[in-house]
Amino acid sequence: MEEILTKIMWLEENPFIVDKYIDKAKDFDLELVPFNCWEDAKNALISNVKGWRAIILNPQCKLGRGDRPKPQKFLPQVFCDIATISTKYDTIIPWYVFSDLNPSLIEDLIVKDREIYDAEWERPYYNMAEDSDHLFHRIKMQTSSMERTKIREGVHKGMFDKLSILTSFGFSIDDINTMEDILISLYENKESSRCNFVNVRKIIESLLKSMLHFNILPDDLLNASGEVNTTACVRLLAGMRCTNNGYEYKTQDCVIDKIAGTNLYNILNICHGYAHSNSTLGSRNRLETNEYLDSVKTNNLLHSCTLMLADIIIMYCNSIITIRDVNNMIFWTKAKYE
Repeated sequence: MEEILTKIMWLEENPFIVDKYIDKAKDFDLELVPFNCWEDAKNALISNVKGWRAIILNPQCKLGRGDRPKPQKFLPQVFCDIATISTKYDTIIPWYVFSDLNPSLIEDLIVKDREIYDAEWERPYYNMAEDSDHLFHRIKMQTSSMERTKIREGVHKGMFDKLSILTSFGFSIDDINTMEDILISLYENKESSRCNFVNVRKIIESLLKSMLHFNILPDDLLNASGEVNTTACVRLLAGMRCTNNGYEYKTQDCVIDKIAGTNLYNILNICHGYAHSNSTLGSRNRLETNEYLDSVKTNNLLHSCTLMLADIIIMYCNSIITIRDVNNMIFWTKAKYE
């Protein structure tokens, strides 16, 4: 799907300045939306607070449509309104002063609130003549950081805490970043190159490696290439018949329940369909995920699978934390079959 730009409110009424910077900002994945007065911008902000990631302010802009530009009135009023809206909607709205005025005319007007997210910048404003790249780069980095913080510390904090624990047992930082990116695409309506089923499969593989570490899965369930057979492992976790090289495997003590195991099996099928639409899985064709995605043209399936996988990770980690002597448990049995 097409990558979505980060939407930035820009208080700027000079069309020549707008033309100069609006395309340049796209190189930083930013969509600058110009407003020529604060009255209109404020109404747009209140109507969709979460839709705007930051605000760029030219102090020479107007408060109302019929007003004259007066930085001494404009900046204090805008700062007060932004603070009020931020408090009302329990959010942080980053703002940045982008100006070609003499610094002596505006420095004393700029409040210290900006230091919450932009303290490392050497001045309280950005100079139009020389700082545009720095401004756009910092907005991109800071809005991305805030998005990740909201994802990690918000509704999915428990899952990310569990993933951090599991980095010692099969999971990687890259797995965590993939989960972040997919969840950001869900909650913030943004895309990244990580948002696909290939990377969901990689997370599943890391989950299985972690289970191999604790002997929750047998390490001799191998495919023709000598690698761990992910399909066989997931069938075993789902309580399905699992055979390999003349042996049949059965679960004994489970770390995830039947619903989680079945969900994991279904997610893996979808991942297989995304990568190998012509392959088979057991006696049936793998799901042709690409055709499905082309038909609906949404990320709903990806998001659903990721949310189910998040629950599976939580359940798995809770189980191994609860089991005091996980290394001496018997999670599966193995017997020859005819």
